[in-house]
Amino acid sequence: MKKRLLVLAVALVLTALLCACKENPMVEEKTVSAKQEILYAYITTQMETNGYGGVIGHKNYICYGVLNGNSIEDKEDRIDFVTIRKSEENHSYIEYYYDRKIYEDGTHYDIYAGAALYLTNDMLKNLKTSN
Repeated sequence: MKKRLLVLAVALVLTALLCACKENPMVEEKTVSAKQEILYAYITTQMETNGYGGVIGHKNYICYGVLNGNSIEDKEDRIDFVTIRKSEENHSYIEYYYDRKIYEDGTHYDIYAGAALYLTNDMLKNLKTSN
């Protein structure tokens, strides 16, 4: 008798928990972005050595400074892994992309999806001559 009551009590508790834990369904998914202005950009090469003075390869990096409030923040990315495009605006900027999931209760969750550098024509020309 006690075992039946215990099993019945556990079943009621589990049923109550399942009803209380209602899922918050996603209503929309879209891509959002944020921009930061780029003040300068240049390309640099770093040699890879074998530890005995021999060069075994190199990696190219794009270095750039972004305006972060009132200060300039230096950043660096491998040139092989960054997207560089011509800016249609009159200044250079980096645009960060996020996949946003919006839920029924109004909350949202952002997942980083990548970034692209948008450089002005002058800055693109300077990249060619900086190396």
